Amino acid sequence: MDSKLALIGGVCLGAGLITLLSHDDVSDDVLLARIRSRVKSVVSSPESVRVASRDGRITLSGSLPAGEAARLLSTVSCVRGVRGVESQLDLRCTHQESLPDPEELARLAVG
Repeated sequence: MDSKLALIGGVCLGAGLITLLSHDDVSDDVLLARIRSRVKSVVSSPESVRVASRDGRITLSGSLPAGEAARLLSTVSCVRGVRGVESQLDLRCTHQESLPDPEELARLAVG
């Protein structure tokens, strides 16, 4: 398995680690700090990604290369305390990549 994270049946798999999703009662401020820390490691321009949280439901917005969307959604979905992820990301394509399949992105986001 490569280093990308995958969400399978409520279990986050990545880099040889298995983490059960937890719906712990975590404050939105703590959750935002956790997510912002992880965003820095999975996208090329973390400053262009905005993160909002309300009762554990995460909204991602901003501009992002299309090739980074699936990894970002999967990573955020696996953060402890996240109850759901909504993408409002504006995806940009380079000449070498195409837009990811919307159904695939929806599957990666926790609903």
